[in-house]
Amino acid sequence: MQKLQRQIIGAAALITLVLPLLARADFTLFGITVRCDPAANPSPGGGGCSIATVLTFIHDAVLFVAQYIAVPLAILFLAVGAVMIMTARDNASQVEAGKKTMTAAAIGIGIIFAAYLIVTLLFQIVPLSPDIQNDLRSRGIIQ
Repeated sequence: MQKLQRQIIGAAALITLVLPLLARADFTLFGITVRCDPAANPSPGGGGCSIATVLTFIHDAVLFVAQYIAVPLAILFLAVGAVMIMTARDNASQVEAGKKTMTAAAIGIGIIFAAYLIVTLLFQIVPLSPDIQNDLRSRGIIQ
């Protein structure tokens, strides 16, 4: 059942990302608006979405999730783990649960920063065409 739920969520996320690009329309996800402006980047199909638009969206989505969702949740779980340890008294199982909660939150923070680092490094390392590089520079993604 969980496998089916993950597949449905994955398919919904993929459809949310791909359909507007195929329709060459603007779309907003996580508060990030991707503009497919035909005048800015004309393509043979008449739309304005390019690979730079998709890369910009990925970069902005990782930043948004890291800044506004993942880090605050990790800090909250660090605090919850600390409170569990402080209120445990002589209960060793509660102390252990608090330690596990704090460890999981710390690992989560590490994963968040690793994801941000990977996305940022990919933009710097992966060779892109000069047109895509200029487009990403104009959007402030790369320098």
